[in-house]
Amino acid sequence: MRKFIIVLISCIAALNANDTINYYGDIVNIKLSKDSWNRIIFDAEVNAEPIYSKEKNLEVYKANNSVFVKFKPMVKVEVLDKQEQIMDIDYSQSKKSELFVSTTTGTYSFTIEPASVPAKTYIIQNVQNKNTNLLKFEMDSPRKVFKDLIKSVFINEQVDNYEKLKLASKEQILSNLIIKPKYIFRGKIYSAYLYDITALETVNINEKIFTSLDLRNKRAIAVKEDDRILETNQTTQLIIIVGN
Repeated sequence: MRKFIIVLISCIAALNANDTINYYGDIVNIKLSKDSWNRIIFDAEVNAEPIYSKEKNLEVYKANNSVFVKFKPMVKVEVLDKQEQIMDIDYSQSKKSELFVSTTTGTYSFTIEPASVPAKTYIIQNVQNKNTNLLKFEMDSPRKVFKDLIKSVFINEQVDNYEKLKLASKEQILSNLIIKPKYIFRGKIYSAYLYDITALETVNINEKIFTSLDLRNKRAIAVKEDDRILETNQTTQLIIIVGN
């Protein structure tokens, strides 16, 4: 297993068509494609049939931890020579509606609005469920939190109860290293930034190189120990933990 070195900073001073929604318990308004199937993904299995207004011309199905939603169009048909021909499919009558979904870990309330957008996929993160475990984890000693957080990111690129968001910032060059932002893992007290780094020439990695990166309130910096020396075009990963 790879090892890593943590450098603590002494001074304490953060879709494509997939959208992530943090759910705090209030009704959430979401826009769905009015002429395609849409998907809403939850962090637990949907354990009951979703509740919605059937007179609003909706089709709603559940499967495992997902709910699929489609607005029904008005279809105009003409009969010629005893054969039906579809003359027009009209989605303009689709209306805003309510949708209630129950999962094994919570109940969710939505208003769904038809819109002229591509098929949508929403990922629902129940922040209420995560806050207790997240705060319990982050209230441990900072050194242990940083060590566990860095280990989870390096090994799995996942951290339990942390919100994972893709970073869109542009890459930059620092000390003959190309630094490309990848993800931020956002918690309540701390957040971790993950970068891919590539050497333009042989470089002896020193965490102090990265203290000049434009992040406020840096608390820890880590690079995989096996990658202390990078040859030309070799890559490794960098993590910077900040205080929120």
